[in-house]
Amino acid sequence: SLSNVVPPTPYLFAVRNSMFSRRWPLKGLTPSHVHVLPSQFSRAHVVGAPAGSVAPPSKSMAHRMLMGAGLAEGTSVVENIDLSEDVKATLGILKALGAQYKIEDHKVIMQGIGSRKLQTMHTLNCNESGSTLRFFIPLCMLSNKKITLRGSKRLFERPLSVYEEICKEQGIEMDKGEDYVTVCGRLKSG
Repeated sequence: SLSNVVPPTPYLFAVRNSMFSRRWPLKGLTPSHVHVLPSQFSRAHVVGAPAGSVAPPSKSMAHRMLMGAGLAEGTSVVENIDLSEDVKATLGILKALGAQYKIEDHKVIMQGIGSRKLQTMHTLNCNESGSTLRFFIPLCMLSNKKITLRGSKRLFERPLSVYEEICKEQGIEMDKGEDYVTVCGRLKSG
């Protein structure tokens, strides 16, 4: 069983127990080599929680795992996914970008985009999912194409100041309306 789970960044998580101690991404492996079981995270010990406490499943971690699977080379399996409306929004965008998937029970079998070129989509729908919006803005800024992310008006009432600052610093065009944000430019590392 898992003794600790630490998700320090969207694409890096650590799993520690007596038999396994590695950090993702594992050198030489792509997510397609790993069956990801989000339900295991629900058995993780929560630091500072009363003895016997169980962490609830993480919708945020599900978004991250699906994005990793969708962008990976080959086939990945993500099990015990709660198909909430937010998670469905992430799956919809991954499909629009060229990933293919099928759902069996609470399992998503994803054929990732890999090194293939992302399909050019000019408009992507986040519905009401803040996680989907926040995770896909930087991905869209890697394309150097004009891409609009749409969603509910309520979604765009939330601040996007961190992205506005990055766009300003890097000369990336960003236009935010009451139900959309459009980005155009290439995000630079650093």
